[in-house]
Amino acid sequence: MVGVNPGAFVASFFTQGTLVDLFGGEIKCILFGALVAAICIYKGISAKGGAEGVARAVHSGVVWCFVGIQALEYLYTPTVLALFHSQNVLR
Repeated sequence: MVGVNPGAFVASFFTQGTLVDLFGGEIKCILFGALVAAICIYKGISAKGGAEGVARAVHSGVVWCFVGIQALEYLYTPTVLALFHSQNVLR
């Protein structure tokens, strides 16, 4: 779609990627999913006031999920980069 040769992309992915990249991405997805699930469960259980209260809870849950993901990203990425600093070089 953007004019990149698919074969070159896959070849560079397997030569440049590391297990830290793979597992770091997987762990990040799991943490983000757990965060979103926890926020939405809390907002859903504590919703009061009928349909209007549920609508407020959904809106609030979406906003808090965005804020939570940004905060977790702000903490997670520098931590991984600091722990695996030897992996952060272009090959």
